Amino acid sequence: MPARDERHLRPGARPEAARPRARHGRRWRAPELHGHRPGAGDASGAEEGGARGQGPRPRRAERGVRRAVARLRPGARPRRVQGQRQRRRHRARSPHRLQRRAHRRDAHARDEAARRAPRPGHPLHRRRPGARGDPRGGRLSAPFVHPSAIVDEGVHLGEDTKIWHFVHVSVGAQIGAGCSLGQNVFVAPGVTLGDGVRVQNNVSIYEGVEIEDGAFLGPSCVFTNVLNPRSFVSRKHEYRKTRVGRGASVGANAVIVCGHDLGDYCFVGAGAVVTKDVAPYALVVGNPARRVGWMSRAGARISEASPVCPETGERYRIEGEVCARIDGPEVSDGPIPLLDLAAQNGPLREEAMIAIRDVVRADRFIMGPEVDAFEREVASHLGVKHAIGVSSGTDALLVALMALDVGPGDEVITTPFSFFATAGVVHRLGATPVFVDIDPRSFNLDAGQVAAKTSDATKAIVPVHLFGQPADLEPLRSLGVPIVEDAAQAIGARTEAGPVGALGALGAFSFFPSKNLGAFGDAGLVTTEDDALAEKVRRLRVHGGHPKYMHAIVGGNFRLDAIQAAVLRVKLPHLARWQEGRVANAAPYDALFAERAIPGLVPPPRVSEGHVYNQYTLRVRDRDGLAEALAAEGIGSAVYYPRPLHLQECFSQLGHAEGDFPEAERASREVLSLPIFPELGEVRQRRVVDAIARFYER
Repeated sequence: MPARDERHLRPGARPEAARPRARHGRRWRAPELHGHRPGAGDASGAEEGGARGQGPRPRRAERGVRRAVARLRPGARPRRVQGQRQRRRHRARSPHRLQRRAHRRDAHARDEAARRAPRPGHPLHRRRPGARGDPRGGRLSAPFVHPSAIVDEGVHLGEDTKIWHFVHVSVGAQIGAGCSLGQNVFVAPGVTLGDGVRVQNNVSIYEGVEIEDGAFLGPSCVFTNVLNPRSFVSRKHEYRKTRVGRGASVGANAVIVCGHDLGDYCFVGAGAVVTKDVAPYALVVGNPARRVGWMSRAGARISEASPVCPETGERYRIEGEVCARIDGPEVSDGPIPLLDLAAQNGPLREEAMIAIRDVVRADRFIMGPEVDAFEREVASHLGVKHAIGVSSGTDALLVALMALDVGPGDEVITTPFSFFATAGVVHRLGATPVFVDIDPRSFNLDAGQVAAKTSDATKAIVPVHLFGQPADLEPLRSLGVPIVEDAAQAIGARTEAGPVGALGALGAFSFFPSKNLGAFGDAGLVTTEDDALAEKVRRLRVHGGHPKYMHAIVGGNFRLDAIQAAVLRVKLPHLARWQEGRVANAAPYDALFAERAIPGLVPPPRVSEGHVYNQYTLRVRDRDGLAEALAAEGIGSAVYYPRPLHLQECFSQLGHAEGDFPEAERASREVLSLPIFPELGEVRQRRVVDAIARFYER
């Protein structure tokens, strides 16, 4: 086989005169530009460069170059060279040459389109699961990809999506149906775009960004994926996720700093720099972005004074830094969780993250100033003298009983219808739980039966303020036995006698995330009005030591960590508002159930005005069947508690059998808790009641 250079020569041409292809697109230049004198046998002059991707130049081009070089010798007139260049430009612009170039470009575009066209079985041809047609009417069309765009392998494009000029969608990206990506858009690997997303020109969406359905990204808006980029430091392991919520709008030239959440239907003004989470429906502008108002789902301004969208009539509830829709198709059709932590934590997430960051920077993780400050603030909020932070609600009960010296041979009276920890901590201390049946009206300990169960061995009574309804403690005080209030579900509840947690010798609270005041993990609290008991609890939570490494009593590691204390300090000022929302949501439930008069359904009685509704718990027939029917309609519910404590296997040595506590057993068969979180709204409550009514009408 002839050498590469020889293959391109015409018959009779000398191989040494051939020139190889140009490398990296360099154009061929006259040898004199490289310091060589042209000559027929000059190998260096003959082999320099070639036309881009076209092999060696033809001889006619060589002669033209040699003539041009000759004219540059001393004495030659530059005007002739200039005139020749003008004539060449004129010929290059002739209509025939321009027409031929246009034909070549069109042919190249057709070839590229054919090459990039999705093949049967290619991911671009797959229909999006669940897509049935164009929501505007008719069938959805196949995705369109402009010939100049690049779509890598492994990309999924939904129906009716359009990818325009010079877009690059990287490997693994997921683009939903009905999306539009304007010119010069870059989508990084693994990025997800929901349905109906509109991305304007010159937007780059980097790894870690998730765009939900219906979002709008204005021209040249910028997403970052690391906080402190350096060209000489790899930060790929430090990518932070950014979420753009459903229906959110981001204006032109806005900058979204990574690691933040843009809430549903929020509006980021043009040129804004987002450095913290944006609440749903919030309108933010400036650098750094700050909230200046609220926007409805339709994009109209709303306010606390005028919470109705002028375009659609949808109503909103605006309280402080929170805006929520209370009617409309989305609210009435979407799933209804038992508890929506995102609705509660979302608006406070940025403030909580700053508080956590401050703890990390201070390097004070165990006890310290954050715990001290939280104890002062929560004691003031609850109206108690002492509040001691501990590691969980269970440990709060345990430490409270330890402070009363409960141990082997002692008895502790409590309810069989509660979370396991109520009786579990008694058993852990070697004492015996003595159960008393519940009042069927309130699910709480029947105070009238307690006196008959007391004995010389009774060391404490542990009533539970179940589901947020304060228990009746007045009959118990006259018995002369220390009372430990299990107030895990009742923070903020009050009675005529005072606040829950200050009615007995000690109170125990839980800050589990599902509670009315929830931490970002486990945390608890012990309250008391007694100075001596408070000091003993403080010693017990640090292994009984005081001063450090000096132990007069045996305790345990029950300390509240500083990070949870910092989070609780952020959330505590909002507790009263959340509590009011729960109480307000109970009234529509009561009215709707009274209106429907569903046979066999008993709404929760409001025995005490201090009820804070950690749960809204019904008595119903066919409880398990109803729970399944609600789940099928996307409505959350839960059973608290399906088996009473006296029938738990671990307490079999107590000798109890079915029928010993009939009210607790009946409650375990009938109770079902419904959504009652503050952001629920009456429209969704009506959906819940309608679903229950349909179940019993079958």
